Amino acid sequence: MVLGLAGLYRREMAAELEELKSLLLNDWDPIGVAGIPEAADEYDSYAFHLHSMLTAGATSEAVAEYLSWAVTSRMELTGNPAHDRDIAERAIALYARIDRVARNSIPIEPPTGAAGSGA
Repeated sequence: MVLGLAGLYRREMAAELEELKSLLLNDWDPIGVAGIPEAADEYDSYAFHLHSMLTAGATSEAVAEYLSWAVTSRMELTGNPAHDRDIAERAIALYARIDRVARNSIPIEPPTGAAGSGA
C-alpha cells in the first residue's frame, strides 16, 4: 500500500500526538494519575495544544510557560518550573525526531508520467 503525502502527514501527526500524550501522562503528570487506566486521556487536551505549538515552531521557553500555566492556572496546583522546562525540552526533541523520520520517509521521485520521467 502506498500512502500519499496526506496519509504520511496523518501518520506523522498521530505518532507525534501519541508520544506527546505518553510524555505528559508518564513524565509530566502533575496530578499523579499515571498508571490509572481510566485516566489515560487526562492530559490529551494539553497534548493537542502542545502539538499545535510545536507545529508552529514554539520554543522550549514557550512550551515550558504553557505547561506551567496549565499546572498553576488550570489545575490550581503548585508549579514546578524546572520540571516543566525539562518536559518542554523533551517534547521539542521528540517532535524534531519524529519530524525528521517522517521527512526521510517521503519519496522524492516524480509521479508516474511527470515531465522528464521518460514516459
